[in-house]
Amino acid sequence: MNSLIISLLARIPLAPQAVLIQQKKARLLRGQLPHALLSDLSELSERNHISHACIHASGGKGKPVKLRMFGIPDELEQRLRNIWLTHV
Repeated sequence: MNSLIISLLARIPLAPQAVLIQQKKARLLRGQLPHALLSDLSELSERNHISHACIHASGGKGKPVKLRMFGIPDELEQRLRNIWLTHV
């Protein structure tokens, strides 16, 4: 996906939490998430050469977590979900 489209999708309020991955670094755009989660997402991005992606998340703290991912390869989606769930 185009990096401009990813940036625009990340800024649309689809969920209470949003993370943007740019240049293989994850940063929080909306909501509150542990710094360790952002660090692990950055590491995953670097290892798998994901330069641009975004993640929208809702739920957590006793509620089911729903993730919407854009720019994440299908084969990495489950790994990303596992990382997310270990931190939230």
